[in-house]
Amino acid sequence: MRNKLVAVLAISTIIAGGSASVAHASDGHDTCVPSNGTAPVLGTWFDDGQSAWSTDAAAPEDADDDSDPSSIDNTQQWVNRISHTSPGTPDTYTNWHLVDVHTQRGGAKPASMGSDTEQMRDLQNSTVIDTPAQDAIPGGWAEFSPTSPTTFDGPPSYPHDARGKWSDMKTNGGPEQDNAGVFQGGNGNGSWFYRETSAPAVPAVSHDDWTWEIWQRELVPGTPAVTTYRWTLQVRETKPGTPGSCDDDRTGAAGASDDNGTTTPGDGDSTAQDNGSGTVGDDGAENTGSSGHHSLEQAVAAETVAAPSALPAPRGTAAAHHRQPTTTVPTLIDAGL
Repeated sequence: MRNKLVAVLAISTIIAGGSASVAHASDGHDTCVPSNGTAPVLGTWFDDGQSAWSTDAAAPEDADDDSDPSSIDNTQQWVNRISHTSPGTPDTYTNWHLVDVHTQRGGAKPASMGSDTEQMRDLQNSTVIDTPAQDAIPGGWAEFSPTSPTTFDGPPSYPHDARGKWSDMKTNGGPEQDNAGVFQGGNGNGSWFYRETSAPAVPAVSHDDWTWEIWQRELVPGTPAVTTYRWTLQVRETKPGTPGSCDDDRTGAAGASDDNGTTTPGDGDSTAQDNGSGTVGDDGAENTGSSGHHSLEQAVAAETVAAPSALPAPRGTAAAHHRQPTTTVPTLIDAGL
C-alpha cells in the first residue's frame, strides 16, 4: 500500500512537471510568426495655389528641399510654369522749344547741325566793318620859281636848286596828281613842279557775324517688353511604411516540442513516455504498469492533469500556425503489489 501511494505521488509530480512544460511552451516562444511590413504611402499630387508673378524664370524655392519623387519627405513641388509678356511702349518726345540764340563772330559759315533732340534754325549773317576803306591820297606838291626865268634850263633839283626856289608843300589841288617827282607843266613850256608819291587806297576791313537759334526737345524713353513667370504649387500627403518583424528566439529553456508532439524537457524537467512505463519513487524500485490494476488506474486518473488542446495564438496571428505540445501520461503503475 505504501508503495502504491509513493507511485501515485511520483506520477502526480511527473504530470505536474509535464503540465508546467506545456504551459512554459505555450507562452508564445514556440514558433516565429512573420509580420509583413507596410510600404510607404505617397499621396496624389494636387494643386494648392500659384506663385506670384516674377521676372525670375526659375521656380521658387522648394520648402521641403527634396525633389526625389519616391521620398516621403517630398511633399511640395512647383510645376507648370506659365509666362506672360507685357508689350513695351515706344520712345516719345516733348515739343520743340527755343533754348538759345548763338552768335559766331567771324569765321566760316557754321555747318548745319541737328539730332533727334537738338536743331539749328534760322541761320543768318551780317557784315561788320572793322576798318573803313580809304581812297588813294595824292602826294603834296611844290612849285619851282627860277631866279632867271629867261635863261633857266630845267629840270630843277628837288628839294634844292641854286637857280631858284621851291615853294612850300601844298596838299590840295595842283597839276598832275597821278604823277610823282619833278615835271614841267604846259607840255614842256610851263612852270616846274614837284609831287610826292600818292598814298594808295586802303580797302575796308570787315567780318561776318553769324547767328542762329538752338531748338531742343526731350526724349521720353519707352518701356521695354517684360516677361513674367508664375508656377503652380502642388502638395501631397505621405505616410512612412512600417518594417516587418519576426522574433526567431521563440524556444524556452523549459523545453520544445518536436514534430511528433513529444515534449523534450529542459534542465530539471521530468520525462513522460507514452509506452506505459516510467521510473519513479525514491527507493530505486522500478514500477511496471499493468492493465489489470483498475484501482490504481483510477487513482492515477484522479491525479492526471489533461494537456490543453490548443495553445493560445499570439495576438494578431492565426492559431493554425502554432504547434500544440503534447504530454504523454502513464496510464498504469505497478507498484509491485
